[in-house]
Amino acid sequence: MMGRYDGKATRTMIKTRLPAALSLLAAILCLACLPACAQAQFSFVIDPPVQSAAPGTNALTFFGTLSNTGQTALTSDKNPAFNLLTGPAGVDLTTFPVYLDNFFAPATLNTGQTQSQIFSVNIDPAAGLGQYTGNISFGYGGHVASQDNITVNVAPAAVPEAGTLPLLALGCAFLGLKLRRRRPDTSAR
Repeated sequence: MMGRYDGKATRTMIKTRLPAALSLLAAILCLACLPACAQAQFSFVIDPPVQSAAPGTNALTFFGTLSNTGQTALTSDKNPAFNLLTGPAGVDLTTFPVYLDNFFAPATLNTGQTQSQIFSVNIDPAAGLGQYTGNISFGYGGHVASQDNITVNVAPAAVPEAGTLPLLALGCAFLGLKLRRRRPDTSAR
């Protein structure tokens, strides 16, 4: 035998249990979304992470991709830092033979914005020849990004080949002869 439907009891049960059920559902949804909210909203990579230059080079630029992948603009909240980790044997890294010159990323990274010119370094004229490695780090929206294995190869400046100067002298002599032949004879007057 089936019981009678009691509308008053059902309404009372809904009134008391529905808010608790909705609160539980909201808590579950918040916990499910929390990992996505905690992830950084920007991506960052330096490509290529290896550059070569001579001592005394100013503004050796590193390129890559810095993108805001989130739904809101991000504000820079950690100053950029280039940390020099290793260098050639016998070089004192505390003298900063390779140091951060300029950080090109904007103070505010808007939604969908991509930056390709990331930072540049200067190479001290007294820097020893060899390979220097370091990392770059900075932050947006409470998240810190960094990339290790940024490499600067310091090599001597390119010197022209020995055959270049004689070839230049031969070209200048040829031009001189051509110009001499074109001059009108002024001695006949």
